[in-house]
Amino acid sequence: FPILGVEWQKMENPDLRKAMGMTPNQKGVRVRRVEPTAPASQFLKPSDIILSFDGIDIANDGT
Repeated sequence: FPILGVEWQKMENPDLRKAMGMTPNQKGVRVRRVEPTAPASQFLKPSDIILSFDGIDIANDGT
């Protein structure tokens, strides 16, 4: 199975979303850590917010 190489955090807390600069309508997850050897390390860094993946919206709980 493919592995993305990213640890992420749920963004269910409205205060956390606001602190990260998200609008009340935005949903997504926060990047906590990226494996240095993962392909994603070329594009993602800690504290990035992932709003969608491959055109699919990501909910605040990561689903």
